[in-house]
Amino acid sequence: MLWGMGLSMVLQGRVVTAADLDQIRTLQTTHPGWSRRQVSVALATAWDWRTAAGRLKDMAARTLLGKLEARGRLPSLKITDIDALLPACWQPPSVDTG
Repeated sequence: MLWGMGLSMVLQGRVVTAADLDQIRTLQTTHPGWSRRQVSVALATAWDWRTAAGRLKDMAARTLLGKLEARGRLPSLKITDIDALLPACWQPPSVDTG
């Protein structure tokens, strides 16, 4: 796909343009230590990407980032905040050593 020629693609129900890719790359380079979750929240906020009920579509943004990475349009984001992926109430199982 020729992004530089003004073409776009639809991912997660959103038209993604070359300008959008530039915005995502800028987020990645400005905040290299951010997790994929942090980037997706910032992106959904910047785009004011919300559900009909007004909730931020950060999961859709995260999936969009993954699809762009899989298509080679973005470098892979490192998962730097593993705790953000786990529910707050999750506890590792106890190990019986006796």
